[in-house]
Amino acid sequence: MGARMDGTSSARQQEREEPSTKFSVRRQQRQTENRLKARSHIAQYRIRQHNNNKQCCITLSKYLNQNMNMV
Repeated sequence: MGARMDGTSSARQQEREEPSTKFSVRRQQRQTENRLKARSHIAQYRIRQHNNNKQCCITLSKYLNQNMNMV
């Protein structure tokens, strides 16, 4: 049960550690990809909101100008 001097326990420990490091690397890659996707989605949303606000301002100003001309 204890650690052997011939190095078999350390080899087994390395075998156990390698898949976990691969998993953690994959997880980190996935997290960075998700962060980048989220940033791009947020940026696209902000751009759409900005364009919608501009469009609303344009239509509102046109509406107000038309009504002011009538008065």
